[in-house]
Formats: sequence, structure tokens, C-alpha cells
Amino acid sequence: MGIEMNNDQQTGSQLFGQLFMTLAQTVIQNLNVVDLGLTPLQLMVVMAVYTHSGISMSQLASQLDISSAQLSRTVRTVEEKGLVKREHNQDNRRVVNVHRTKVGDEFAEKQMQQVKKRLTQRLAGLTPTQHEALDRHLSASIAILAEAGIVRMSPTEFLKSIEVAPEQHGDSSFG
Repeated sequence: MGIEMNNDQQTGSQLFGQLFMTLAQTVIQNLNVVDLGLTPLQLMVVMAVYTHSGISMSQLASQLDISSAQLSRTVRTVEEKGLVKREHNQDNRRVVNVHRTKVGDEFAEKQMQQVKKRLTQRLAGLTPTQHEALDRHLSASIAILAEAGIVRMSPTEFLKSIEVAPEQHGDSSFG
């Protein structure tokens, strides 16, 4: 038997679904994953590791809602391209953590800049008042989603998470 929701919950769920699909389409439209030589899942892995370096394989599989076997194949592929690296956890050798690499960081930053540039171009037609409203509403939405446990970090925390010292990167090359 399914979970029953009231009209407000259904509307909220529908709006969240619409927001998610809109954002996903916007990002995917602004990246040509075929030209990148990556599948959308591989791109998601690289971006997830970029924002959560050192994440365990089990946490990453849970975050992406995929099986451990599917994640292992996907991580192996992006690791072969030098975009991430796997290491056994020093405290528990049974745990494998996935880390950022210099090449993966450069790749992720380039993708984010590309999306940012295209979104800036598309939003250029908005008035300053519309920009302020968009910023205010998106910030409020992210805060509410964080309270619900859907978003794991605030925009400020995200920006801090991607500021990493160079010695934390590997020396892999994308090839």
C-alpha cells in the first residue's frame, strides 16, 4: 500500500519533480555528454566526487541510487580516464573511498563554467528585480530542501567544499 499524501504534499512533490526535471534538462542541455566521452551517469559520478571527495563507494551508490556493481563499473571507467581515484580507507581496509584528482577537478570546473556561462546568457533578459527574486526563491528552496534532508549542503558549504589545496589532488591525466 502506498503512502497517502495530502494536496499540499502532492503539490510540493509535483513542484519539486518539475524543478528537478527543469534543472536536470538545463544542465544536460548545456553539456554535450556525448562529446565529453562520458555517459550521464559517469558525469554524475565525477560531479558527486568533486563535491564530496573521499566519499565511500557505498555512500556514493546510495546517493546516486544505483547498485554497487553498477557503480563499480562506472567508477572504474572514470578512474581509467583519470577523473577520480579509488583508495582503501586507512581505518577500515574493507571500505573504498573515491577521491578527486587534478584532472577531474579541471574537468568538473570546466563543465560548471560552461553551464554557468550558458545560464547567464539565458537569464540576461531578466530585469534586476527578476534576478533578485530568482536568487531569493532559489536560496529559500535550497534551505527548505536542506531541512528536509534532500540537499546535503548549502550553496555556501558547496563553494567551501570545492576549495581544496593542490596537494589533495592526484597526478592522473585525462586520456
